[in-house]
Amino acid sequence: MARLEIDLRRLPTQLILSFTGLVLLTAVATGLPAIWLIRGQLERRAWAQVEQAGSAAGALYAAKQNEMANLATLTAQRPTLGRLLAQGDEGSLVPYLGTLQSGAGLDLVLVCDAQEQT
Repeated sequence: MARLEIDLRRLPTQLILSFTGLVLLTAVATGLPAIWLIRGQLERRAWAQVEQAGSAAGALYAAKQNEMANLATLTAQRPTLGRLLAQGDEGSLVPYLGTLQSGAGLDLVLVCDAQEQT
């Protein structure tokens, strides 16, 4: 088997090694800052999306809370509810509240007095 020997003292060998080293050094010198910049930009973008999602979730929560407050106000102002509560007619109140619950798509309907006691 023939052995390949490289003579580092020859000019063509030195030129090839110098150009190869220069190309690698240039690639590293331009590539690393580009990678750092891209990484920083991606990280800023990701955090911006997280903040945007948090704002959207907060807005949805506030809208739902407002909707529930409006529904509670409208429900409290219904004359049938007031009459059933004033009469203490629990037999009619429970089905009425069940109909209200299913019609409004609620998981729970709770009746409280002025001191917020059930």
